[in-house]
Amino acid sequence: MNYSKFIASIFVASALASSFSIVMSQPAEARPCGHTWLDRFGCTIDPTNPTDNGNVLKSQFDVYVRNGSQQTITVTATYMNYFEAGKKNGCATMEGATVDCDDTVRWNTASWDVNPGAETFIIDDAVGRTIYFSAKSEDGQYQWSKKEVDMGPDYRKFTYSFGG
Repeated sequence: MNYSKFIASIFVASALASSFSIVMSQPAEARPCGHTWLDRFGCTIDPTNPTDNGNVLKSQFDVYVRNGSQQTITVTATYMNYFEAGKKNGCATMEGATVDCDDTVRWNTASWDVNPGAETFIIDDAVGRTIYFSAKSEDGQYQWSKKEVDMGPDYRKFTYSFGG
């Protein structure tokens, strides 16, 4: 091999490596997770906290409720089931100027009856890490007021317990 070509190839490889390390060391812009595995790289599960990255293999929480009481309870949960970041300079005003669009966030509220001692799967489409739970027993003797719960920074199975 020609000595000058060898030196030139080392120089090019070194330049490429340093360029690659500069690109890799810059933080990626956090965004909500999509539904394909490629859309999950570098995404975030919480639009208000972009430093928490979601799990590459999942894009929603699996939420379970455990009833530790001796009676059937009705559990109500309010959770974010859709998020889309606002577009930068993408919304037109009446005057024709463009402004940033607001984020699109959808919340869902639903209720389930959970038997005594049961652990029940209730939600498979929660995309935000915050969920609000409340519950009451069948006879009204027990009530749990609405409570804000943080399900954590990673998509996973999440279980919330009511009662003993």
